[in-house]
Amino acid sequence: MIDRPPRNESRGDVVNFRYTLRTGRGVAGSAFVHYRYTSRSRVRITVRLRFRDGTVLARGALSANADRLRVRIIGGTGAFRGSGGMVEARDAAGDNARLVLRLR
Repeated sequence: MIDRPPRNESRGDVVNFRYTLRTGRGVAGSAFVHYRYTSRSRVRITVRLRFRDGTVLARGALSANADRLRVRIIGGTGAFRGSGGMVEARDAAGDNARLVLRLR
């Protein structure tokens, strides 16, 4: 986390997350999630999902305290070139999250 003044979450702060995407069959890809606070309670978010067949890029805005993520797919590469739709994620058991891609 990059915590710019004032202390704690505030406008301009940045938080980055990296995840391994898994299915019941093993590793499916990786995820990079970038949050930039636009206020104490709102963030702009960029999500990059990498799979063997290509990459999905999504962007949006949400509450900093949201218990689920829902952002619009703005493009992709490889098998996902020209894709649209939504990326949705919510907490699941343990330290896991359930990720759903709704491609169109």
